[in-house]
Amino acid sequence: MLVANKNEIMQNRTSEPRDLLMSERTFLSWVKCGSMMCLMACLVVVNFRFETSGNEVSGWSPKYNLLIAILLCVLGLGCFIVSGISYLQSLHGYKHQRVTTYDPRYTTGYLIVLCIALLGINLAFMIEG
Repeated sequence: MLVANKNEIMQNRTSEPRDLLMSERTFLSWVKCGSMMCLMACLVVVNFRFETSGNEVSGWSPKYNLLIAILLCVLGLGCFIVSGISYLQSLHGYKHQRVTTYDPRYTTGYLIVLCIALLGINLAFMIEG
């Protein structure tokens, strides 16, 4: 027998533990996104690139290099803030046995801002490049 005392086994009749784990995975995904934004900002500042064409390009530096790096850092920090707010709301709800798994006010709004900003940065690199 694997369990010494059958009274220690609890049946899960609600979805709260599953929902909390889903919130943790979402939190970690936002943290990963924010970390990648900050890493991209560092790479933009040091002007990191791969030479793929075989031609040496010397002195390539966009005019707005530092501005784009600051914007990427701000977007990355925003990912940390949005993920923290959503996760803390989930923990607070779990404590009161009412888990809120998705808050469209923060996450969807910030995701739209993030996509528009990244599209703008991409267009700036295409125009400058």
